[in-house]
Amino acid sequence: MKSWLLSLGLRERWMLGVGSVVILTTLYFLFVFEPLKKSREIAINQHVAALSLNSYMNSSFSEIKQISQSQGNRRTHIEASALLGVIDKGLKQSGISQQLTSISPDDDSGIIARFNNVNFDLFITWLSNMYNDYQINIQSLQVSNTSIEGRVKVSVTIN
Repeated sequence: MKSWLLSLGLRERWMLGVGSVVILTTLYFLFVFEPLKKSREIAINQHVAALSLNSYMNSSFSEIKQISQSQGNRRTHIEASALLGVIDKGLKQSGISQQLTSISPDDDSGIIARFNNVNFDLFITWLSNMYNDYQINIQSLQVSNTSIEGRVKVSVTIN
C-alpha cells in the first residue's frame, strides 16, 4: 500500500488526502453529530411539553383549591361501601371509567383509585363534580405525565 501511495504523483496524493478528509468529515456529521443533534432536539421538545403540562396542572390545582376554599367544608360522612358506589356512578357519568385500572379500599376508610392514560381535563372535571355533589375529601393525589399529550397517570385516595 505504501509503495502504491509513493508511486502516485504529488497532485494525486493531495487529491487523495483532501478526498479522505472530506469523506471522514461527512461520516462524522452523519453518524456522530446528526444523531446527537436529533436526540437533543427531542429532549428539548419533551422538556417544553413537560413544562407546559406542569404549568397547566398548577393553574388547574389553584382553581380547584380556590373553588374548595370558596365552598367551605360542607362534608357529610359517606361510608366506604357507599363511596364505592358514588365513585362508580361518577366515573360512568364522566366517561373515564375505561381508564380506571384499579380501585380498592384504603386502611383509613377511604378508597384508592388508579387511572392510566386518563384525560386530565375529564379527570379534574370528575373530581370537581364528586366534590360538589358529595363533598368528598382528597387525601392524596399523585399525577404523572404519559407519552400522550393531555393524558396522565393518576393515583388518588378519596374519603
